[in-house]
Amino acid sequence: MSGMSGNWLRKPKGGATTQVVVFVHGFLSNRQDCWRHNNGSYWPDLFEQVRNTWRHRHYVFEYFTNVFSGNYNLDDAVDSLKEQLSLDDVLTSGRIIFVCHSMGGIVARKYIIQNAPLVY
Repeated sequence: MSGMSGNWLRKPKGGATTQVVVFVHGFLSNRQDCWRHNNGSYWPDLFEQVRNTWRHRHYVFEYFTNVFSGNYNLDDAVDSLKEQLSLDDVLTSGRIIFVCHSMGGIVARKYIIQNAPLVY
């Protein structure tokens, strides 16, 4: 199924542990359109220009979203997020901060709940 991928905008170097900001778009959107303003500004790029974010690494995740998605559901989007974060070594980079729009927040929340370590 197309439309499921991740893209590093600024990747950690040499296995450095840092904070990674992961942008997750909303329903009926994609990683480009969701974060682009009408004037052409791209939020992840603007974030990178803000002072004191130079230590953060930036990653944009895209999942399939369509009105006619058939059997593709929220769990599939969460599974895709988990797989992409693993494949692109986001999980080994350090602390993850999710910046989400709309359903992207639901996808990230479900991912966190399913993958958070149990603390007793």
